[in-house]
Amino acid sequence: MTEVLGFVPARAGSKGISKKNIRLLNGKPLISYTIEEGKKSRVNRLIISTDSPEIAEISKTLGAEVPFLRPAGLSQGDSVIEDALLDALERLNENEGYRPDLIVLLQPTSPLRTATHIDDCISLLEKNKADSVVSVAEPTEHPAEMVYWEDNGEMRFLSDSFFQEKKTQRQEYPPFLFINGAVYAFEYQSLIKKKNRFGENTIPYVMSQKDSIDIDSMDDFLIAEALLQTKNT
Repeated sequence: MTEVLGFVPARAGSKGISKKNIRLLNGKPLISYTIEEGKKSRVNRLIISTDSPEIAEISKTLGAEVPFLRPAGLSQGDSVIEDALLDALERLNENEGYRPDLIVLLQPTSPLRTATHIDDCISLLEKNKADSVVSVAEPTEHPAEMVYWEDNGEMRFLSDSFFQEKKTQRQEYPPFLFINGAVYAFEYQSLIKKKNRFGENTIPYVMSQKDSIDIDSMDDFLIAEALLQTKNT
């Protein structure tokens, strides 16, 4: 049987919103939505990686594992998630002899991601013999229409170099997707080899824009709250 580890990175610090990961959303800590759906999925163990005793206690109460606190050096604003994950895997192996077959990285800022989304990504990984799967969604606006201004005041299209050889009619634009941060599924061996969540053969899992909301601001909180209320009615 395939052993699937769920890994939820939830450090205490947040640049935009204080205590974002445990801030109440529709009366529940934000992280609870990820823990609840993770426990419903094919994930065998759901581990929270945090440097915060408060987040750790709340997560344990919700039924997740917090076998140790994340080192401060891996909990900074510029820390890389893969480094925290590799550290956790090394400790789990040393302490328990534990090595999963697959890993599912679930950021707590995606409250509308469900167990079905998680299981679909795991199934895609297995059926396609890929080494990684990433959840994506269609952008609201096409990159070809994004612009910026040079220091000299000249307006430039963000994707000039890509689109200058393409057709200009909107219906002829190539399709684009953005990584929504909801689910990253990958093989353990691929992570160990590349030290990255993206393997050599990464395939997409497309989610709706609604389910792809990623909490990064108070506006995102308000939108997520409205979507959750609609979902529950």
